[in-house]
Amino acid sequence: MRKKMTKPGLILLAVLMAIFTASCGGSAATAAPTGTEAAAETTPAPTETQDVQVNYNEDEQKVEFSSKDGSMHYEVGLEGGVTIPDGYPTELAPLYPEGLVTLAGYQDNVYTLAIETDDDLSSIYDFYKDNLTFDSDELSQKSDNMVLLSGKSEGMEISMMANINPDSDSEGNLITIVVVTAEE
Repeated sequence: MRKKMTKPGLILLAVLMAIFTASCGGSAATAAPTGTEAAAETTPAPTETQDVQVNYNEDEQKVEFSSKDGSMHYEVGLEGGVTIPDGYPTELAPLYPEGLVTLAGYQDNVYTLAIETDDDLSSIYDFYKDNLTFDSDELSQKSDNMVLLSGKSEGMEISMMANINPDSDSEGNLITIVVVTAEE
């Protein structure tokens, strides 16, 4: 049985992503509130850190991060329901069947997805081994705790890694897919 992320976990993840995104900007900014007061808010107002806006939708249990210039947008959701970004190459890097997409987004020319599933690592590995076709530079690794497939396809760098979900007490695995497209 998959253990779902809790509301405080989602808020903490939102704060951490905002801090990470702001630190990548390179210019000085006013820091968002920190400490237990900020994490304890039940419905935080939209927050802007540099050029990033953070919105929390309590009804959908979803946090969205967007840059003002449109170069970055991520959604994180407790129950899935996040939107796969336009332009994500599903034909080259398919979504795992029956997987729950809990994070989806892009920054510049990099797409990132996180998918939860109760399937074992061997099943995940076999699905992606059969459905990812690499033109060159293929890397394949399989162990008891992690599987990895990576390579180039149609000019894009594609990596799929699955590992035992660190938030799960017994079952559940986390798949991370990263696709780097050619820069425009």
